[in-house]
Amino acid sequence: MAVMVPNKPLTTLSLDDLGPEYPTVSNPEQVSEWEKNFYCALYRQGIRPIPQYAVEKYVLDFALSQGDCKLNIEIDGERSISYSGNN
Repeated sequence: MAVMVPNKPLTTLSLDDLGPEYPTVSNPEQVSEWEKNFYCALYRQGIRPIPQYAVEKYVLDFALSQGDCKLNIEIDGERSISYSGNN
């Protein structure tokens, strides 16, 4: 599975590119320590979440996909953005 990296529409990130450490993303300032820790914990359990996955006008914290099953994971930490886009 290849995914689009936010703000770099011609760049793709493959599941093979994901390692045990949180990968480099286009907007690292939007990634919390909670998200990095969560990614590492999932990876240690054999789960490969795709970070900063772009869907239309949104960027999901994580996406998981297997066949027709898809899951969005949003991590609310010290700061979160409401659905209206306000802090």
